[in-house]
Amino acid sequence: MIPGMMSTQGRVAMDAEPYDRAWRIEQRAEELFKRDYPSGSFARRLPHFRSSYPDPVGDHYRRVAAKELSNQ
Repeated sequence: MIPGMMSTQGRVAMDAEPYDRAWRIEQRAEELFKRDYPSGSFARRLPHFRSSYPDPVGDHYRRVAAKELSNQ
């Protein structure tokens, strides 16, 4: 058995929730964007993989989606 393996599994389990939340925000932001701009393209990029270039439109929809999800 590898030392520390149990603690790694526990940490992974605890870290899953923020990733799930980020994924739900990203999904909802894309839905909101498609509602407003049916022919537009909303690049699906999770926050930890985003480039350093500003994305004001995507950030706006992510904020709206995060606010919606926190109110539920």
